[in-house]
Amino acid sequence: MVKESTFYERLGVSPDCTEDELKKAYRKMAIKYHPDKNQGSGKEAAEEKFKEISEAYEALSDPEKRKMYDQYGQDGLKEGGFHATSAADLFSQFFGGMGGGGFNFGGEGMDFDGFEGFGGFGGMGGRGRSRGPGKVEPINHDMWRTLEELYNGKIVKIAINRDVICQTCNGKGSNKPGVNATCSQCHGQKVVFLQKQVGPGMIQQIQSKCPKCHGTGETLKDEDKCQTCKGKRVVPSKKIVQFQVEKGSKDGEQLVLHGEGSEYPDMKTGDVVITIRERPHNIFKRQGADLLFSKKIKLLDSIVGYQFVITTLDNRKLWVQHNSKTDILKQGDLRVVDSEGMPMKGKSKKGNLIIQFDIEYPVSLSQEDIRKLEAILPKSQPPTVNKSDCREVSLKKYEHYQHTNAEQEYEERFRNSHPGVNAQNCQQQ
Repeated sequence: MVKESTFYERLGVSPDCTEDELKKAYRKMAIKYHPDKNQGSGKEAAEEKFKEISEAYEALSDPEKRKMYDQYGQDGLKEGGFHATSAADLFSQFFGGMGGGGFNFGGEGMDFDGFEGFGGFGGMGGRGRSRGPGKVEPINHDMWRTLEELYNGKIVKIAINRDVICQTCNGKGSNKPGVNATCSQCHGQKVVFLQKQVGPGMIQQIQSKCPKCHGTGETLKDEDKCQTCKGKRVVPSKKIVQFQVEKGSKDGEQLVLHGEGSEYPDMKTGDVVITIRERPHNIFKRQGADLLFSKKIKLLDSIVGYQFVITTLDNRKLWVQHNSKTDILKQGDLRVVDSEGMPMKGKSKKGNLIIQFDIEYPVSLSQEDIRKLEAILPKSQPPTVNKSDCREVSLKKYEHYQHTNAEQEYEERFRNSHPGVNAQNCQQQ
């Protein structure tokens, strides 16, 4: 049971209609009420009807939006809304790439020139709307920096390989007049629509740059192409760009250098997107705004106290004092030095320095050392069970490969003596 059925009624389908039925209904009604087919006194009414059916199909053709609409009605779809240009774009995507030089309504002499133009759309977009020039795709660059550089900040210069408009032909691809021909594949629209199956009965339509004209909308014969750019309209160039890596910058953070990327005729110059990559450090490990530092100390130092020095990433010296009277260290213990971690970007604060202690135990002890320790340290109580009631065993150093090999050796012997039987299965029963 759906909350409301307005969208379904606009398309003339039931709430339990299939995706295929939905497409057929939209196709039929979009052609019927398209403003280019309805001129004269009925144009405004047709335009309004076209907006309504486009709004309905835009919501119901998306499984997530349809589910939201069925549960909450139009109120559940209010965020984001539906605009007049959406109707034109939706129609373009639905009917785009149907072959030939456009889409003909039949008998009316009204043709679509591909994907952009609807003509006489009265504020709904099409040829009457201006989207402005597109923008060249950004140049992406990974920039590796040391932890010291991310701690202190640094002004960086890098060389960027980009394309610039050919000065020989002024970005036209040829110096000869009248030789540019409209691309026969995209019909001058610069893009083509490709269909991709994303699931059973589900087709996704993708807009892609025309492979024949490389997105120019025009083609040239080889003999007419500019000798400098070979008809590509742009030539490769190298540019040095400079920027500031701020204190506290993180791995994966991106810096955008607007208008520093590649050029292309009739398009806005692209950007350069710098992705910061952090080189591993041999002393510190970064964890957010904190720095982790591992310190190996002797067993005696963990008990009686210890002092040591840490050199920071900005080359200062920290005298670290461990007081054993109030704090005896155990293996793996963590201790914190406030405000000696990484700078917090855009703030005057720093994270913390976290020190993890690795206690180094003696390999062996002499009998004299053992007697001294027994005199100082509390001794554990022996077991209360009678020793004669137990089987006495001794300890050996554990080597993982010895255990693995013994297990494999047992299985091998078992298989040889019991062909066709799995030793592990037998053990588990």
